[in-house]
Amino acid sequence: MSQRVTARLIYTISIVFCFFAVVVGWSQPAAAANNLATNALNFSVKTEGMISGQTKSGIQFYSEKKDDGSFEVYIKLKLKAFKTILRPDDLVRLDAWFVKNGKPAKLTHLDVLSLSILSRQLGKVLDENIEVEDKLSRFVSFLIEFYPVDEYFDNNFAATDTSHINKRIITESSQWTDICDQIGKKLVGKYDVTNDYECYGNSQTGESSSEKSCEEKVEIGGEDCFGRCSSRCNDNDPYNPYGFFKNNRYTQECLNHDLCARATGETSMRKGPCHDEFVIAAWGYFMAPVCSPFAGTWNFSFDWDGDEPLTTTALTLHNDKTFKTGDEHTGTWGVSFSIFMKLYFSNGTIYTGVFNSSKTSISGTMVDSAGIMGTWSATKNVDTASISDQKKSSIIPISVSGHP
Repeated sequence: MSQRVTARLIYTISIVFCFFAVVVGWSQPAAAANNLATNALNFSVKTEGMISGQTKSGIQFYSEKKDDGSFEVYIKLKLKAFKTILRPDDLVRLDAWFVKNGKPAKLTHLDVLSLSILSRQLGKVLDENIEVEDKLSRFVSFLIEFYPVDEYFDNNFAATDTSHINKRIITESSQWTDICDQIGKKLVGKYDVTNDYECYGNSQTGESSSEKSCEEKVEIGGEDCFGRCSSRCNDNDPYNPYGFFKNNRYTQECLNHDLCARATGETSMRKGPCHDEFVIAAWGYFMAPVCSPFAGTWNFSFDWDGDEPLTTTALTLHNDKTFKTGDEHTGTWGVSFSIFMKLYFSNGTIYTGVFNSSKTSISGTMVDSAGIMGTWSATKNVDTASISDQKKSSIIPISVSGHP
């Protein structure tokens, strides 16, 4: 656990305790906390392209997908407003200002407390499969987890702004590289450190007058959650009481930052020795897809009209929401509320099914473009590695990084 995260938690817990003691009274702090956390959310707009509303305490929130594919997310507390713009050109813009006069503002411990309460309320109703809702949750958790308290916001926080970044660690895509399918396997991560630091272990591959180049091969996921775009490894640890950081995103860029942070003991994302790697990884934190527990290989059986023997083949669900069957059919897939699944075949056939309670099997019906119907089922191949199979430790060794 990083010193920065630990200090913030201690400070925030102290504020929470004092707040309940003064406002609610000493007799029923637990009941007060529950009431505070369950304030109703009032939505003025809630569509696929926009979500807007406020809490009973007056915190306003807004998230919209623009026509050019960018996202704008806005949060207004009592005195301050916070906004991010996520653009297709890889620019992440962060702003914070005082509502009264528009002057630049800093993130404070009281702001973190207010945002933590908001995160608990939103966490009960937001759907990570809806883009505007996912971006709202990501922005709230980014402010809580990563942005330094009592520092002014960078106006531009961009992977493509290379004026202060070592160009050797920028990939051609300069976005993110999804490594969900590498969980449980070993993968190489690369990072640079100044000559004030050493590469971890015997991983140095080069050296210049000012820095060292490092390469390490480590297991993705596992007890250390290497590659996970979050400062927290275990979603159920006591320092994550809101359960709001449950999204699992694994990218090559977050892996690079993890390894740099382990080597240097980085504790500040803006001023630390791994700031360059953090900036590059930030875009994946906001935009990379969640590693789906449903991705992997399934044993797939179907029957048209009940008058034919069952046909059995393999169904491979990819994390990018595409699939391929053993008989070379392809399409896209989606899950709603972790209960319902739909398979959209490229030939127009649609499969609809419902999961069992353990999410290891699914059954339902299908209909083709001519209206002919049938039944189908699928069982998860237990040998397929997925994010849900990874062991999560209450020890958070990569939290020294506070990476995105």
